Amino acid sequence: TNPVRAISRAFLRDAFLKNTVQWGAGATIRPVDLVQSFPVYRDFTREVLNKTPEQLRDYWSQVIYSGKGVPPPEFHSETAMIVYVLRNPGAVGYLPAGANPRGAAVVTVR
Repeated sequence: TNPVRAISRAFLRDAFLKNTVQWGAGATIRPVDLVQSFPVYRDFTREVLNKTPEQLRDYWSQVIYSGKGVPPPEFHSETAMIVYVLRNPGAVGYLPAGANPRGAAVVTVR
């Protein structure tokens, strides 16, 4: 139901690192991750978050230790991630190119 259909890479990075917590209309952003075993996890981490998986793990360790937050929930299947996104307003995830979003809106990253 989110009307956003295009976002900047910087906005998406800030959303997944939880530096930005609201969509433009004020709804809470709920980022969700796939587990590290998915190749798209590594690609997303490198290309959008500008981190290696190890750097991302260290980032979240520091955030947790400082009491400033927790990482996004992780899913062990694309289907589980899609179901979460469909059931939770403001949720955003990522899938490999060509994956079927099963009714979830596709957002273009600029």
